[in-house]
Amino acid sequence: MKLQLRQPAQRQRFVRRFEGAELLDKLSQRILVQQGEMWWMTYERVLVQGDWDSASAFYKLFVDPYNPSRNSTMQFLMERGLPVERAHFLLDHGSSYTGGWPEVFFELGGPVGGFLLVALSAIVFSEFMFLVTRCIVQERYATCFFLTPILYALSINIVSGMVNSFIQVTFLVKVVAALVIYVAEDRWRSGLLSAVSAKSDPLPVPMEQG
Repeated sequence: MKLQLRQPAQRQRFVRRFEGAELLDKLSQRILVQQGEMWWMTYERVLVQGDWDSASAFYKLFVDPYNPSRNSTMQFLMERGLPVERAHFLLDHGSSYTGGWPEVFFELGGPVGGFLLVALSAIVFSEFMFLVTRCIVQERYATCFFLTPILYALSINIVSGMVNSFIQVTFLVKVVAALVIYVAEDRWRSGLLSAVSAKSDPLPVPMEQG
């Protein structure tokens, strides 16, 4: 009887250990492996073998992606790293690899131009974040509201290398709207500060004539 009770307990401990090891393996694969799987293929192809085609990359990213409504960067990288039929099969079933940044810039610029494009994208993102932070500190709430969609597009670019969103008409409209609101709010704040300073200035005291 004791032996029969002991066996289920041992099985439960074994199952828990197995589930814990499997979970740890999946977690390590997600954090350490999947984030760099596309970069490794781009590194081998572009930096080691010197195999890249800027014109073809630009065409597949901006002109004729496999599915224009989705991230063209990952579609292009999967077509380059896998057999085209296999890549299209995975994309049609809603599956895709992770990564995309900075791989897409090395596919566009090659070994040397890729570093320049990566640096440019990092500078643009940092300057934009500086602008958002300054608007928050200065309480430019209307500008912050209209900068949010642009922040989303830039963040997706850093996370997954998505670049085809930058050529969409809607993105250009968002940029123009944010600029207009920024200028209008700046003029409104300047006028408000001028009015406040004018009210706070003391009236001139008339000089007495002797």
